[in-house]
Amino acid sequence: MQRLLVQFINVVLLVVIVIGIPAITSLNVGSVRLSSDPKLQRLILGGLGLAATGNLIAALFVIGDKKGRRASWAWALLFALVLAAEYAYVRGYLRFGWLKDFLTWLSERF
Repeated sequence: MQRLLVQFINVVLLVVIVIGIPAITSLNVGSVRLSSDPKLQRLILGGLGLAATGNLIAALFVIGDKKGRRASWAWALLFALVLAAEYAYVRGYLRFGWLKDFLTWLSERF
């Protein structure tokens, strides 16, 4: 039962961080989208950090059964990896120009 609760809470957190935060930091005026990139980055990095930390604390101190702890450790690792990727992207260490070029190439072909 605890494992299902861990899964549910983390899926909700992931949806809020990935979909909810960008939605609340932007405003659509007609066909123009206004957004605050620094605020978006701070909120996403903070949310991912809090989610990873919360899962670590839950795995160490809160959850009693083995399957629940394992699920919590897995979610903590996932959030930490996404946090590292987001941090690398924000700092400029990770760029997706190749993806843009590839998608442009695909759109021209099909």
